[in-house]
Amino acid sequence: MFQRRKDPVDRGAYSELSQTDVPLETESEALAKSSTAKSYNISDGQDGGGDHSRRIDYVLIFETCKEKDEKDDETKKEAEGLARARRSFERRLQKKGLVLQRESVIAEQDPEVERHFVLIHAPWELLAKRAEEMRLKLPLQPNDVQFSSWIESLCGTKILEKLASWNPLIVHDATVREKADYFMGDTKKHSLCSRSPVRGLNRLVLDGAYIAHYPLHEGTDKLKEGESPVNDRQRLKRDWARLGRCFKFQPYDAIKDYFGHQIGLYFAWLGFYTAMLVPLAIVALIVFLYGIISTSSHIPVQDICDEKNEGVWYMCPLCDRQCSYWSLAPTTCRSAYITHIFDNDGTLILGLVASIWVTLFLEFWKRRQASIAQEWHTTDFETEDEPFRPEYVRSLTEEEINPFKPDPITGKIVFRASKMKQYRRYATIFSVISFMIFLAIAAIIGVLVFRVSTFATLSSNPDRQVQQLARILTSGLAAFINLLAIMVLKYLYQKLALWLTNWENPATLSSFEYSFTWKMALFEFVNTFASIIYIAFFKSELVVGSPGRYKRIWELTEVMVVASKAALCNCLCRSP
Repeated sequence: MFQRRKDPVDRGAYSELSQTDVPLETESEALAKSSTAKSYNISDGQDGGGDHSRRIDYVLIFETCKEKDEKDDETKKEAEGLARARRSFERRLQKKGLVLQRESVIAEQDPEVERHFVLIHAPWELLAKRAEEMRLKLPLQPNDVQFSSWIESLCGTKILEKLASWNPLIVHDATVREKADYFMGDTKKHSLCSRSPVRGLNRLVLDGAYIAHYPLHEGTDKLKEGESPVNDRQRLKRDWARLGRCFKFQPYDAIKDYFGHQIGLYFAWLGFYTAMLVPLAIVALIVFLYGIISTSSHIPVQDICDEKNEGVWYMCPLCDRQCSYWSLAPTTCRSAYITHIFDNDGTLILGLVASIWVTLFLEFWKRRQASIAQEWHTTDFETEDEPFRPEYVRSLTEEEINPFKPDPITGKIVFRASKMKQYRRYATIFSVISFMIFLAIAAIIGVLVFRVSTFATLSSNPDRQVQQLARILTSGLAAFINLLAIMVLKYLYQKLALWLTNWENPATLSSFEYSFTWKMALFEFVNTFASIIYIAFFKSELVVGSPGRYKRIWELTEVMVVASKAALCNCLCRSP
């Protein structure tokens, strides 16, 4: 429950905030809900407090407590420091030309806490000035180049224009809907407050001067049945963010306008990649059907599945000492049938087509990317100097901030900062990553030991049916345990990679993302492909061995077999 603070000063059209009756955790949502898709009067302190119809472009939130006598000096000093930082920051915003107004609400659950909303509006003159400084190109008129063909003369111009509007590969973003929207998309508003030469917004949030900051939505996402969407949120919710729209083309323009160019380009690549997989999937389906059709005429499959060949080809024992020789036909008939479906003569053609497809995909994507960059006006984008992360600036010592300082004895300028702290962090991170890699390898070895011991136990069972199902049961249990280990390690790797990156404390956001990415890539590679690498290169000779020369470590193989057999029999006896 909130109560509007009694203030004789007129605060414009925000009188409806006094009617806000919501719990504390949804207060900011209520402000956003009451302020979206509308223009409000924001008092401009620079022109004497006149009221003009302007929209809210950004919101800053902070909390204060009422004065108490029992509050200690340290807490008061900290609160005064945060207040000075806020005032200094807001004065700099006003010097830039932004219009600020403050609203306050009080929570009945905690009447001593007052939450303040700093409402920021960017005037059109400021946006135009910044656009000139950034040399931002503005499309002033539509393209007057006309193309004609015999199809147009036959079908008519209007029909072709209608068909072109349905083309999902054409991005329609060459005109400006509103002046302010062109310069002030939802993803661009953050730069109004984040880039500050002294103490930016992110640093203030980290220090506790502000508790939240965000741009407001242009409107609600609620859309009644039969109505047409009026903003990007409604358009995305109706045409994109639903499972039933998985077969529809993506609204790239709306994604770009709402999430930004980088996210929009990612989903454009994802849609293009999925579309390019269609011809490759058709070729793979043809090869798969060919494998099914040709199975009955494939001579090796016929020989293995022929019951007359039982006892013709004997195979070596599958385990040491407790397993006997077994007949290849017709025991492996089903395996031979399934293997031929996925590995036949057409697989070679599929591999050739896939290699050609990769080259074509890269070339076509370059063309698609250039087309999107032209339509989205990002061809001339240049990399700007990134500001330092507030966490990095906060952790700097005096020597790191001012590395050059006169020596007190000689008076010469010397370099004081040492990189040993950074080197020690790198060494620790390398040690932790190496340990986690060995942990993944240990998990694979554990699954291997479980598989070998379980298979030997089931194969030595006197029940004939259990012996026949030994391979299937062992493979299924081992695969399940391996999958469980991969999922657990994946969750652990994500938490560990994020913690290591925060502890490493890179200087910029891009370096932070790069450091986190390569850690996750290394962890995921080891976690996902370690089993495949083991099977391909190490399983037969280094671990399992060959008939007559099985690998043992101090005869522990037999001990593990006996222990696993006893444990398995105990579980089977206890089961109903």
